[in-house]
Amino acid sequence: MHLRLNWVGADGLKMLFASVLVALCSGGLSLLFVFLYVTRVARTASAEVPLDNDLCVLVPGVRLENGSVGKDFRQRLERAYVLYQAGARQIILLGGKMAGSMRSEAAAGADYLLMRGLPNTVLRLEEGSRHTLENLRYARELIEQDQALLIVSNRYHLARLAIMADGLGLRSILCAAEASAYWRASRAGRLGLEAFYVHWYLTGRYWARLVGDRKSLERIS
Repeated sequence: MHLRLNWVGADGLKMLFASVLVALCSGGLSLLFVFLYVTRVARTASAEVPLDNDLCVLVPGVRLENGSVGKDFRQRLERAYVLYQAGARQIILLGGKMAGSMRSEAAAGADYLLMRGLPNTVLRLEEGSRHTLENLRYARELIEQDQALLIVSNRYHLARLAIMADGLGLRSILCAAEASAYWRASRAGRLGLEAFYVHWYLTGRYWARLVGDRKSLERIS
């Protein structure tokens, strides 16, 4: 996962500064609290979620590796494949083109699932988003009002998805891509970065509400 700042804009950078300031003023406790929450969600999330006919499966994209689906994205897609086998009939793949890529994350994910045998009629693609918040905002435009979402992603990513979906007024259920939790050192770094993103988002949301910053609120809700 890469920390990218070219898409956040002036408001996002302002909230980033506020997030860092809150973390420093709290002696790092605010960031630690968020890290523990992200870790708990990653550890307790289920990979076996009962399907309902009204549920729409949502799969956020991951930056492609040399134009191809990498390990994390493949895990999400394989879980979507399992859900299709269990009866899912609507799967939305999210993710646009990143710099230097010839195709979108959503298109790469669709190619992968089509090769696995999913019919094209099951898949819908959203190819304009660049990050998680946009993933969910654009997905909101593709679903029926009040339709529940089954969001499939890697365990480290689930807490951020849940908090942002709630902020956007989406009804969501989380589904872990991995069958079981992990505790490898390499994953600790991802959990830490996710905690940083969640802390940044929450700081921005609470600050915007406190000062009545409508522009920022519209960006995240």
